[in-house]
Amino acid sequence: MKNFTMQMSDTFTVSTKSMRSRYQIAEAYSDYFPVAEFSHYDSFLTVPGESLKREPRTLVTLIRRPRQGSSAEEVSSFVLKVYKYPFLPRLRTGFQISKAEREFDSLRYLNEIGLDAAQAVGYGVERTTLGFVRSCFIITRFIDDSINLSQWYL
Repeated sequence: MKNFTMQMSDTFTVSTKSMRSRYQIAEAYSDYFPVAEFSHYDSFLTVPGESLKREPRTLVTLIRRPRQGSSAEEVSSFVLKVYKYPFLPRLRTGFQISKAEREFDSLRYLNEIGLDAAQAVGYGVERTTLGFVRSCFIITRFIDDSINLSQWYL
């Protein structure tokens, strides 16, 4: 059973009670990630894309999505970062906000105050039945010709 609720004026949240997973997408990007296609947390983990980074606990994928109802030529690029928590690190996450949700909130704040930062599109969290974070993801808008902060600083 799924719950659809409005959490903020410009985001929507989908929760699945049985799996203790939820995700949130900024309303401005809901046409790229329609609920009909992304009805569950796992839908985001299986979206096809180009792997940018693959480590045991972090996966970064570049995905290209057309806006729902538009022509196939109108495609936008997004970055999907998935964080996985093995058993021992998972134990520290019981009473914490997930890494993806913290990153999402930080990016939204930077965008709101006018600083150039990646645009936060959405995040998701999957918890165990005891409330520990099993995995989480964040989606940001891909910016062509952007550079990493550590490269810019050098």
